[in-house]
Amino acid sequence: GVYYQKYYYSFISLLNNNNEKVFYISSDKKDTIELKNVTNVYVGEGILRTLFFLFVKTTNFFLTVTDLENNILKKNSNVKNYIYVFHAAISIHKSYTKSAFNNYDTILCIGDYHVKEILEQEKIYNLPKKKLIKAGYFYFDYLLSKASFDTHGNKILIAPSWNYSKKNFLNNQCEDLIEYLINKKFDIIFRPHPEHYKRSSLILDKIRHKFNSFNNFQFDNSIDNYKSMDNSHTLITDNSGISIEFLIVFKKPVIFFDKFSKIHNPEYNFLSSDIFEENFKNKFGFRYSKDKLINFDNEIKKAQLEFNLKKI
Repeated sequence: GVYYQKYYYSFISLLNNNNEKVFYISSDKKDTIELKNVTNVYVGEGILRTLFFLFVKTTNFFLTVTDLENNILKKNSNVKNYIYVFHAAISIHKSYTKSAFNNYDTILCIGDYHVKEILEQEKIYNLPKKKLIKAGYFYFDYLLSKASFDTHGNKILIAPSWNYSKKNFLNNQCEDLIEYLINKKFDIIFRPHPEHYKRSSLILDKIRHKFNSFNNFQFDNSIDNYKSMDNSHTLITDNSGISIEFLIVFKKPVIFFDKFSKIHNPEYNFLSSDIFEENFKNKFGFRYSKDKLINFDNEIKKAQLEFNLKKI
């Protein structure tokens, strides 16, 4: 949908500039790309989309959908090359399902860690070899082209990740955290993950209705998230990939609520490879695992101080 367009817009722009003919397929009517060599095709979310996947004919089909062939989106023999494009810079083996990438022909890897992880997975499970291309992360390019890097004030961005588990940061902590920070006079930007609108709409409605009357609360449901990152001086999350973008591109501190694991593959220990996002937390993040928020405003100051020392 339109919320995911930003992750591959830079790549599509590159193809457009090279005069490649691109058909942009989406199940969201609002999700269109207005570039000269791009044709937008709306397929909806029902039988039309299913039939489109069964009969589409093309050489290269770029997708950011995991578990191809294991859900309603099926492969067909008229497509020569199914190519996966990442929309998060995390490892493949903990926050994705075991079979998330098995049915792709080509993977556009963000870094060496993706190459190492996929090769090891193929060896352990005797999977067909995929073509692995070191493509970098197109979303970094997009953010760098959009951001002003001009942060003011004391805004805190709260961005929970989505999680199959019902015990998670959004359901069990966000409401109390927002209330605490509002009372401490912080300016809060709350930005749900796009999947939350499908899976957790009731809790989002509750948070919106409870805090919308406060001048220091903003519910960010905009398509783009770069403005929220640009305008905030600290990010609070649990396991969201936005943490990597916030740290690397904007060079600002992240506090991780560590009580809530995101394990979408119970067999994630099958790989000997380190988990990229866990290493990232340890080296650059500030991990918070306490049950209560007493003096949490001091923890924010501590995290900011520690991060600034690391930057030096």
